[in-house]
Amino acid sequence: MTTSANLYVLKSVKAIDFFDKNPSLDFNQVNELFIDLIQNITNTIKDSISVNEVKALLHSIHKKVDVVEQGTLQSNKLIQMTYDHIGEQKQYYIHQMKEHLQNNKKDSEILTLIRETNSTFLDKTTYALLQQFPKLTQDIKHAQKEMIQSSHQTFEKIIHQSNETTDAKVLETMIHGQYQQMTDKMMSTLQGVFSQESTFYQNNMELKHFLEKQKNSTRKGKESEYKLESCLTSAFPHGVICDKSGESKACDYLLERKDKCPILFENKDYKTNVPNEEIKKFIRDIEYQSKHGIMISQHSGIQNKHDYQIDIHMNQIMVFVHYGHYDESKIRIAVSIIDHLDQALESNQQQKDGTTITDEQLSCINKEYLHFIGQKKQLMETCKKQHKDQMKQLEDFEMPQLTLLLNSVFTNVDQLTFQCNICNNFNAKNKRALITHQNKCKKTIQLNSNQG
Repeated sequence: MTTSANLYVLKSVKAIDFFDKNPSLDFNQVNELFIDLIQNITNTIKDSISVNEVKALLHSIHKKVDVVEQGTLQSNKLIQMTYDHIGEQKQYYIHQMKEHLQNNKKDSEILTLIRETNSTFLDKTTYALLQQFPKLTQDIKHAQKEMIQSSHQTFEKIIHQSNETTDAKVLETMIHGQYQQMTDKMMSTLQGVFSQESTFYQNNMELKHFLEKQKNSTRKGKESEYKLESCLTSAFPHGVICDKSGESKACDYLLERKDKCPILFENKDYKTNVPNEEIKKFIRDIEYQSKHGIMISQHSGIQNKHDYQIDIHMNQIMVFVHYGHYDESKIRIAVSIIDHLDQALESNQQQKDGTTITDEQLSCINKEYLHFIGQKKQLMETCKKQHKDQMKQLEDFEMPQLTLLLNSVFTNVDQLTFQCNICNNFNAKNKRALITHQNKCKKTIQLNSNQG
């Protein structure tokens, strides 16, 4: 729009199009309306604010900040009460665990109680937190809402009634500083609650580590039991293998066979020797079930017990096996011991007027049998070693010159050669050389396939 001698020319295409579409609007009235609006806005911005009213406003804001601080302190007390409640629940949980362990209950029953106690503890902790934190959040929101409403009303009153001059930017800066101070205090309080150094965070991490440890221990025990079940199934294909791990005072597995005595198996997968407490539990299970039993430690020994030691408790035979390593032959030996002694015990009980076996004689028989088992194991190892040495010596029987001569005349001599079935280009002089070549051949083929 240009001006010449108080004459204004409208050149805005947008404005011209607007007035063309709205012919009922008067051009001068619209301009006067916008002029009044702009003047009112300018006068409002230029209106001054009383210094006393500014001080009163800041004093009111300060009171509101104090209210928020008091609410924060009260919330901190509620959080501390939550910490104390969590600590009490933790002590109760530990006390319950000690009572269950001192009662020498079955491992599976202890694991069930641990899961139930964990679930109860987590539910109580979650409930306590859900009760406290919503109240904290509600108090903070309520205090903020009241302060904002009061400040807004005061600002409107000052803007409409002020007569003295002051800088609006200075007032805005002061108010912003008060709000920032309040926000910083609130954030520092909440950060202190959830920081890594806080009691709340440390209690949560301790609980998490404890539950993970219990979970890993349970999983490891189950995997070892599955391996033992596979060995029992393979060693006794005609027998019935019953899983007893979920029952109280019943060991881990029960072997049942036709015309043979049932035998309980207690599996242990420890890195250190099996402690006396576990042996006492095993004896308790044998006594409760009135069946013979075998305790196998897969990767360690057993405290105060020799390998293949035989104990008799209330006419029930118990055999202790060290370093089982899921070896079927060791399991069969232990089962054979029980089968033979069970027949001897039955014969002894049937002979009422016959000769009886004293405890001293039975102890000597036990020592002799242990010596017999040791000799049997040593002989088995010797036979395995001799067989390996003999096979090696047989493979060394070679007549290379005669083989070459006969190969040039006859074709049936090829049966004595060892040809690689991978590359079909190499003939070894013995089986050991063939195995060495095949390992290299596999690596070469795999390397070429990766490069391709």
